[in-house]
Amino acid sequence: MLCFLRNAQVSGHQIKVLPYRKAGSWRYPADILHKGAFADLPANYQNLLAVEKQNLLWQNVQSDPHDLNNLPSEGVGSLLLNAIKPPYLLPAFSHISDEMIEGRRKIFHTYGSVAKGRLEFFSNSTFTGIFESGTRDVLIRPSVALLKDDNFIPGLGVKVLIDGSPSVNFHTLFSLDGQGDNRDFFENAMSNVIPDTENPVLIAVTKVFQSALYLLSANWMNRPENPNNMPLYEHASIRADGSPVEKGKVVAPWKIDFVPNKSLSWDPATNKDFRWHFTHDVPSGSVLYDVVLFRTQDSVGQHVGRLISTSPFVASLYGDERLYLQHANNRWCST
Repeated sequence: MLCFLRNAQVSGHQIKVLPYRKAGSWRYPADILHKGAFADLPANYQNLLAVEKQNLLWQNVQSDPHDLNNLPSEGVGSLLLNAIKPPYLLPAFSHISDEMIEGRRKIFHTYGSVAKGRLEFFSNSTFTGIFESGTRDVLIRPSVALLKDDNFIPGLGVKVLIDGSPSVNFHTLFSLDGQGDNRDFFENAMSNVIPDTENPVLIAVTKVFQSALYLLSANWMNRPENPNNMPLYEHASIRADGSPVEKGKVVAPWKIDFVPNKSLSWDPATNKDFRWHFTHDVPSGSVLYDVVLFRTQDSVGQHVGRLISTSPFVASLYGDERLYLQHANNRWCST
């Protein structure tokens, strides 16, 4: 891959090279930058340490919990119509914050549970940035794409907080086509790279997401390859302390698999909401997933870490409507 083109902006046949991102700052073309209010977060929020950000977000998550015996389940209704409009999808990639733009709602993965956690990487990790050996402060958000009785489509979001810089986030799924009537959240591994869907409706939605990616940048290196591959280059480009990985030394995995701890599995035929199970059946301190990284598309995976909860899971209004996990922008490349 031509990684030196990552920060090039294409205009006609000319390429203008933009400055690399520095610690504590993000560089995006001004025409796609959406600046949202931090709402309950302080003005200096992005300058805080990762653990301080984690605690502030967690206070908000806990402030308005849902009644587990009366969990919200209404659909997003007419919002689904916006899914066929690429400009509506664009802020999912361009809005830089840990909170949603006011008035905006999640079209998919509307409902979830949130816990504090730590993402541990072992000494055998050969990758850079947040994948380097050590522990990261995170928020963990399991969710489902849509609340449907006939098809369970689980997804896992992980927000990695960084000292003095915006977070990086993992968006992972087992499959867009779901697990059918198997409602065990820990049945399958979650990955940033997923197979193509066979569902005609989802194929159409995927094509709209692809159109939204083209709006991100004229430079193909500054947008994901496709909606079924949420790249990890940005994660490998910045360390947990906010310092950038040196130019030319980024080692990014092609794929991450979160492999479930099967001891946490519940009855696949349960009639309980998954949010109820996370609160009642997944205690603080649980090893949720082993982390397996793949260097390239053809590589064998390496077990390099694990994801652990450090609080109970809470389903709340803030977690559903305000907490925001930005999608990655930069395409993966080998160096």
